Amino acid sequence: MKPPVVFLVPENFIGPVFVIFDQEDGQELRSDPLGVSLTVPENGLIKVKASKNEVLTRGMNYDKRNVYWISLNKDGQRMNMPYQGGGARDYDKEVFWTWYIDTNNQAKQMAFDPKLYPKTNDSEIYHLTKDQVKLKTAYAWNTCDAYIWKNIDEYKSYMNDLTGALNKEKTEFFDCMQFHISYPKMNDKELSYENFLGDYSLPEFEEKLNEIQPFRIQYLEEYLELNKNKKD
Repeated sequence: MKPPVVFLVPENFIGPVFVIFDQEDGQELRSDPLGVSLTVPENGLIKVKASKNEVLTRGMNYDKRNVYWISLNKDGQRMNMPYQGGGARDYDKEVFWTWYIDTNNQAKQMAFDPKLYPKTNDSEIYHLTKDQVKLKTAYAWNTCDAYIWKNIDEYKSYMNDLTGALNKEKTEFFDCMQFHISYPKMNDKELSYENFLGDYSLPEFEEKLNEIQPFRIQYLEEYLELNKNKKD
């Protein structure tokens, strides 16, 4: 079984992260106390030299973790980040639920029903405590919503085809995974995955990520300023 993958997230980073495999100029996996690590760069595009199959063996497992997110400050101090993702609808109980993994790596199934949580929890995000709602969190580890073409010439032909005769069934795309880093109460709509839907060449995709860098800075500054003097 392959070791867990650990994403090292700079403490001032927020927004989407895309992990693209089979890149000649990509990062090598580095040894880490929890497994092997990859570092999130400023633009959120992690290029990995290895293939997806060499790195990941299965999807996220909540009983036996195979992916971790660690926040790093400027001094290199590590802090385990919580994770929220996955979930479905419980038709018997008629509620939606999600998985939440806290900073102690305890996984819980969290139903979206305020009656199930104590009044001491956060008043808006009621399934989180007042301390948890202040923590930067990793969200939605999944395959990428964007299609990143391997062959740029094929991509250009597809994008310039006004007849609709070309299709993507035989096209090869780079293996890609995604996740999002944010605070539970942060307004970061310009950083949503919805802004990255569609087809791209890898250079175009990287350029688009570079373009949202001002929003990453703006939203973080606004959030920290808004919350610096807040009390419970």
